Amino acid sequence: MDSKENEFVSESQQVSVSNSTVTENVIWSIKGFKKSALESLKGRWKIPLIASLITIGLIICLIVTVYPWEILFSSDFSAFNISSFIGKMLILYAVILLIFPVLTFSYLVLIQKMRKTKEKIVFSDYVEGFSFWNKGILAVLWQCLWYFLWVLLFFVCFAIIMGVSVLLIDANLSFVGTAIIFVGIIIFYVFIFSKYYSYCMNLYILANNPKIKIKKALALSYDDGIPADKRLVEVIDKYGIKCTFNICDSNIGSRGYLSEDEIREMILAHGHEVANHGNRHMALGMVNAKDGLNDMLEGRRRLEQRFSRIITGMAYPDTCRKLVTQHDEIKAYLQALGIVYGRTVGNPNNEFRMPTDWYAWEPTCHHNHPQPLEWFEEFKQLDPDTCYCCDKDPRLFFVWGHSREFDQYNNWEVLEKLCERASDGDDIWFATNIEIYE
Repeated sequence: MDSKENEFVSESQQVSVSNSTVTENVIWSIKGFKKSALESLKGRWKIPLIASLITIGLIICLIVTVYPWEILFSSDFSAFNISSFIGKMLILYAVILLIFPVLTFSYLVLIQKMRKTKEKIVFSDYVEGFSFWNKGILAVLWQCLWYFLWVLLFFVCFAIIMGVSVLLIDANLSFVGTAIIFVGIIIFYVFIFSKYYSYCMNLYILANNPKIKIKKALALSYDDGIPADKRLVEVIDKYGIKCTFNICDSNIGSRGYLSEDEIREMILAHGHEVANHGNRHMALGMVNAKDGLNDMLEGRRRLEQRFSRIITGMAYPDTCRKLVTQHDEIKAYLQALGIVYGRTVGNPNNEFRMPTDWYAWEPTCHHNHPQPLEWFEEFKQLDPDTCYCCDKDPRLFFVWGHSREFDQYNNWEVLEKLCERASDGDDIWFATNIEIYE
């Protein structure tokens, strides 16, 4: 083992990451996104169409109703009522800040559900989004607050620049002063648009998990994509638990592994995550670095082509946290590859902390750990707001394994009891690995 690790160390120094090559092989084209969108709409287009028409129709009606049209069509400005105009503008802003977010958020909740699952969509899925009206409003108000603060900061700086420009103009340096004003205006618009794009995904991220309380979460991660996963999915679906299935593309459809249709219908259609497990399950430290890392690239590329979706998570094949943390080349390659997290194995602990290094993400324990249920009871009693002194980060209970091990050790009751206890209450968020990361 030592010789293999030494070989990996020497080889890892030779791995060169070409961002352009990675981009050419991994990053999706517009055609790929369109294909994915059309697949999501297949057989389910009626409800999102109706929701779109309702949302757009209500927005248009509200604007038409409250907008002060008299300022555009009035020919007698002497009779113009300024107080009435200000009142209507305040109503318009109130609609923009209070009603538009509710309509938009309810629509986004529907769209996000369609993205994550292939289950039948009903009109109540759209209506459900309105129950989160407070989240939509608060998200937009929070967004506007930050816009205001950034704009205020910029205007302070801009006022100083304008003052200097005026002094230069008065000093017969009008060209320099005018140029400064012109450049300042351009910078202002660039700055404002950059800040807009910094926060514009706020509603989308929140709509992805509108019920999340960001206190405690349960995540499951199971490897290889094997027939025993069918029973695993049956159990976790009964309790609404989510799981990440780490799959080697080269194994799909071969003997002892799930077929492509089974993965689509059983995993993806039920809102579970498919993550990369390498193409041929090459364990880092057991092969040279170049082959192992390129196998991860090939695994992601093939999974994305097969399932028409972006795959940004992975579980290392038989790789411990120590190996990953000791070699920055691994993280650099994965970052260039577009991978955002890497799950490792080993070192069980009951601190229930969120990962400090997403590329060396350690689970809490394997399901065959001597005390998984005892640890989970400890996790359930945990108060994230008071534990670990001043550390008030969300807490995570993260289980990994291979579903065939339940058959091997005849302990399916561990999974059943874990899911049953997790579902007893509403203070734990059931999430896939990528949802935890996001």
